[in-house]
Amino acid sequence: MQTKKWALLSALTLAMGAACATVGRAVPQPTLTYRDMRVRSLSFEGATLDFDFTVSNPNPVPVHLSSIDYAFELDGKELASGDQPQGIRIAARGESPVTVPVSIRFTDFGQSVAALFTDEATVPYSMQVGFGIDTPAGDVRVPMEKRGSMPLPKLPRARVAGVHLDKMSFSGAKVRFDVEVENPSSIPLEVQSLDYALAVAGVDVGGGETSVPKIAAGQKTITTIPVDLAFAQLGTAAVRAIREERIPYELRGRLDLGAFEHDFTSSGDADLD
Repeated sequence: MQTKKWALLSALTLAMGAACATVGRAVPQPTLTYRDMRVRSLSFEGATLDFDFTVSNPNPVPVHLSSIDYAFELDGKELASGDQPQGIRIAARGESPVTVPVSIRFTDFGQSVAALFTDEATVPYSMQVGFGIDTPAGDVRVPMEKRGSMPLPKLPRARVAGVHLDKMSFSGAKVRFDVEVENPSSIPLEVQSLDYALAVAGVDVGGGETSVPKIAAGQKTITTIPVDLAFAQLGTAAVRAIREERIPYELRGRLDLGAFEHDFTSSGDADLD
């Protein structure tokens, strides 16, 4: 009698296991489709990106998107990762758009952050995601990896665009240096400050800090630096050149971009006007 009971229990267990396996095989796994990556915000500090996906449910019953895990790499360095709880219901044989926002800070590159911004307009990224979905057969994770490139701001360019003579006497001259700052990026540029040191004919004549107005995308602005030149401080050749309304100069500057500082040098012989 006991033997018959064990035989019956074994048969029932095998039957239930076979039924569960059949159900598991009968429930198709939801699919994940990548649609687009959109740049929501961008600066030298960092960026916020929106990754758009579509989750499709081939089952005759609803399923639920319970969670999303992700890891984002930029130029081979992981800058963001996390787990975002969801709770989105996906209708039977339906689909649902899902956006995964990712915020990154370029300053996480440390001292090499300035090297990230070159003349190249884009940098490669890798986005790995896993969508946790509750299905009739249990919880499943649908993974996907997307590789692409994202835009970066371009470094500003600065140069001396002109030198103006306001006043000249036997002992010296008052001049103004027009410093042109160009924003080649597709986003507005805010410069915290411009530090500079100026030399005329190889002689340091002063330095300081000045402000730079906000520059619209693809535009330029002019910042003026007034300088008092004492002829006693300069060599004979330099004084002669200035009296002939020519001025040899070298401007060494540093633009504070917030996330890092960008150095530049502008030199040459300028006509005084």
